[in-house]
Amino acid sequence: MKQGVKTILIVLCLLFLFFCLSGFAMTGSFSVNAPLEQKEHYQFLITLYTSGVILSFFLLVYLIFFVKVAK
Repeated sequence: MKQGVKTILIVLCLLFLFFCLSGFAMTGSFSVNAPLEQKEHYQFLITLYTSGVILSFFLLVYLIFFVKVAK
């Protein structure tokens, strides 16, 4: 993989990680005062954001430590 492509993928992965973290925090703050009917929806969103954080974190680790740059 070329260095420029690897750098762009790392930046995109970081952006997605921060997006999921901010969504997780936003959903958590909204679910505090939510009616009972909406709590199930917020719990689903928290699950989605958590899986996004985990996926992007492992992808970031893979890109940084395991992908070699072609010469």
